[in-house]
Formats: sequence, structure tokens, C-alpha cells
Amino acid sequence: MVAKTVVAVVEGNPISRDHQIIPRELRLLLEEIQSQALSTGPAFYQDTLAGLNALPVPDIGSTGFVLGDGTNNGVYRRGASAWNKTANLPSGFVDAFSALTTAQAAEATADDLAARAIQRQGAIPANSNVAAVTAPGVHLGKASQGYTGLPAGFDPSEAFHLFVSSPGGDAGGTGTARFVHQRIEVLTATGNRRRAWTRVNDSTATGVTTGVGAWLDVLGEIGAADLSPVYNWQGSIGGGDLNALVETGLYNVTTAMINAPAGAMVGALVEVASHSSYVRQTYHALDDPSDGWSRIIRPGAGIYYDWQRLATLPLAGKKIVILGDSITERGAWPAQVGDLTGAEVVNVGMGGTRMALHDNSLQEYYDPMSMHAIAGYIQTGNFQPLIDAANALFTFNGDDNRPQAAALAAMNWNTVDLIVSAHGTNDFSGSRPLGAATSTGNATFRGAINDIVTRILGTYPRLQLVFATPIYRARDGGSDTDTNLNGDKLTAFADAVLERAHARRVEVVDLHYTSGINAETAPTLLEPLPDGVHPLPAGDERIASRLAAALKARFA
Repeated sequence: MVAKTVVAVVEGNPISRDHQIIPRELRLLLEEIQSQALSTGPAFYQDTLAGLNALPVPDIGSTGFVLGDGTNNGVYRRGASAWNKTANLPSGFVDAFSALTTAQAAEATADDLAARAIQRQGAIPANSNVAAVTAPGVHLGKASQGYTGLPAGFDPSEAFHLFVSSPGGDAGGTGTARFVHQRIEVLTATGNRRRAWTRVNDSTATGVTTGVGAWLDVLGEIGAADLSPVYNWQGSIGGGDLNALVETGLYNVTTAMINAPAGAMVGALVEVASHSSYVRQTYHALDDPSDGWSRIIRPGAGIYYDWQRLATLPLAGKKIVILGDSITERGAWPAQVGDLTGAEVVNVGMGGTRMALHDNSLQEYYDPMSMHAIAGYIQTGNFQPLIDAANALFTFNGDDNRPQAAALAAMNWNTVDLIVSAHGTNDFSGSRPLGAATSTGNATFRGAINDIVTRILGTYPRLQLVFATPIYRARDGGSDTDTNLNGDKLTAFADAVLERAHARRVEVVDLHYTSGINAETAPTLLEPLPDGVHPLPAGDERIASRLAAALKARFA
């Protein structure tokens, strides 16, 4: 609380026309008035009553001051709907308030100018030793001025700012100024990074070199070029031993390595985390990053634990039977689907087979092995026609499908979770009619699909039946232009598989349009012409990755 009243501060005690207002007493008075006002609500200062009324509606009980509106000057209190004047301002109060405000602004301006004058120290003279620059403030170092005492690695052709500060006193903050902090920042950035150095000198030492601290290189400004998108990226490796990979970081494995996980595909990201004598390695295949292996090793103790499959194989424990033509029989992709999903995969593909009727000169051998016929065997449980046809074909030309026939005949279909049918390319090349959507029987492609769904799911409704569309063919000009004797393209057979699967509400995986095998990629993914149909190893991986991802997404 102030000791003097408003009248005493503004007009004197006793009142005198010669009274001079003391700024400190007026400031204390104003602070007291504002404090009392704030105890009941916010305070508002306006030059006019109209200005006070124009304010957004304040809280009831707020205090307002009108300072430059003649007889309206005074103290106001906000009521429910209007400002109510509660007191007049003493004579001379407004003039004194204005004078105080002006004086405070001038004082602040003077302080600011003084501070700026201290900071700006001008250019450092040519040929100076920067260690001798001890005046607090900012000094300009011009380019190529022969300065000495600069940091190692500093480019003398660069201009710089030298920031000097001296907190005063010794290390304990007492006595005369002793320690001087210097910081150099170059004025141009190289590679999006502004170089900077800092040091502390002992200004009480004799000379300008004795007691001078060493320059420390500091980061200055960080630019995009200084940042890595992967903080622990270690680069690509290949051909070595994973047992020797112990430094923490992320590695791209590009070729086969010793002691990699069994069954893992070449091409992986390996993450290494090292702590004390233990090292954890995690191996993720690039074609399916959700699949991986992990292990702990202790290189110093010569202990290398076995790789363990990560819990990212949602089809582990399931059995998948994959039926198809030579693309399936000869391909590595069915086994790779098993590696990627964790499922037990049985490859019973048989070259030359179709989805529908096989009616050429080899009909007696291949038609009993086609998908429509196998669906009938699954329905009846009688696989003898398949066994007989496989034996006859082997006798005829040595094409041995006997192991696949025996596996199908011995299969307990109650233990099978998924059947994948990957047919269609031989139906296209054999000019099998597409048929209508309502067709049944094996004479047409659509009719065969309809019958397959009815026979298999009608007998084993718990099974999941999956159709895969035929992949792109590069032979005879490619799938986009080549037509069969009926004028149909392979794309028409792919479309029929998609349409019938959707209509019959069974799963379908589109390898024709979404596997990435096309006219541009065929040279690296398919056997060279004149084959142009069967996948190379890279094509097998492409098919396996697409099919495995779809199966995991739908049946996990």
C-alpha cells in the first residue's frame, strides 16, 4: 500500500500550486489503483468515454479509466449493461500520468540504444590477433584481412562475426573481469551449414596468447544436408558372414551371406542392436517386410543362437494345396509362398493342364489331370482316373506327374485349409470357348469354373477356394495383342476368372493385372522367347510375394 493519498501525490500535502509530482510516488499510486481494480475485475484505460464504451463487453465489476475526455475523465465501474462513473480524477492527474509515460518510454529507448551501442563494436582492424579482441559485443571480421588466432580449418576468405562476452569476475563471479568468451560464426553457409567455433580466454594472463583457450568446432546451423533420413543407416553389404555383423545400425543385404536364416530370400534389411556383450540381429526380407527372423548372438563368447521366425506368419499351421499347369509345376513360387506365410504348401501343379476340357490329341492323358476333373475326384473321393492317366502319360512320353497324382489321392481333404487354382494360360492357347456366365460343365471356361466351385465347396464347405488369374504371356506378341483361334485374348480369360469368382463369392488373386509382370518387365521376369511364358527366378519371387500378401491379408 502507498503511504500517500491521491491528493497528496498529485497536489501536495499541504496542497500547493507549485507542487512537483514525484514519478516514483505516482507510479506506486497507479500500481495501487490498478491492484485494487484487478481485485474486482480487469482494468481498462481509454482516452475517451466513447472508446471505453466501444470495447467488447467486459465482465461486470471491471474497472475503467478515462484519461483525456474533459469532464468525462474519471474512474468507471462496469455494471450489468453500462459503464458507471464512480469517481473523478484529481486535478493534474492526467498530465502527470502522461509525463510519466513519456519519461518511461524515453528511459527504455535510452537503455535500448545504450545496449545496442555496446553490442555493435565495428570491424576488427586488419592483421589483428582475434585473441586480443576482448570488448563485449559483436565485432565484424572482414574477409582476407590477415587475421591471426583464428580456428584451425577456418577459411580466411570468409567474413565472420566475433561475439565477445565477459560476465565479470573470476570463476566464482567475484573480482575484476577475467574470463572472456569468444564465438566466431562465418557469414556464409557451406552445404547448408553455417560453421561456428567457440572458446574461453583468461584475459588476466600476460600477452595475447598466454591463457588463450582452444577453439571448439560447434554445429552452428543444421541444414538438410547434415541430416540423414535414417539415423543409423550403415549401407549395403553382401557376401560376408552375418556372425560378424555386430555394429549397431541398419544394413541392406544385397547378396547371399553365410549364416543367414535358412529359407530366407536374398535381399533383406538387417537391423543390429548391440548392448554390452549381446547383439540382436533382425532379418526382414524385402519382398515381404512383415516376414522376418531374429536371433541373439554373443560374438565374444562364441555363442550364436539359432534364428527364430518372428511372429509375423499368420498362416502358420495351415495347409495350402496349389493346383496349376507348368507355371505352377516348374515354379519355385509355391514353396516361396510357404516361406512367406508359414503355411504348409503342397505343389501339385501338372504341366499342360487346363481349367476346362483338354480336347486335343493328348486328351486321354491331360484332361483327367485338369482342374475340372480334379474337382470331381475331390467330390467323389475316387482318384483312380488320375492315377491311371499319370501312369499312361509317363509311359507315353516320360512326363512324370505320378508324384502329384499320388499326393492328391492320399490327401485328407478335411485337413486342407485352402485350395488355389492357377489355370487359364493353356485354356487360352487351346482356344477353349469362354462360355456364358450361366454355363456349366467342362466344355467352356466359365462353365468349368462354375462346376469347380459347386463340386469342391459343396463337398467341403469349410475349405477356402482361391482362384488366381493367369500371368502375362510374352509369347506371340504378348497378351495385349495375341489372340487364339476364337479371337479371344488372354486378358479375356483373366477377366472371366475375376468375374466368376466375384459372382460365386469365392476369393480371387489377380496375378494378371497386379503382379507387375508385363511387356516391359517380361525380359527380366519371364523365360526368354520363344518361351515367354514361364517365370524366371525373379518372376517366381514376384508371383510369390503378390500371392502370399493376398493370402495373409484375407485368411490371417
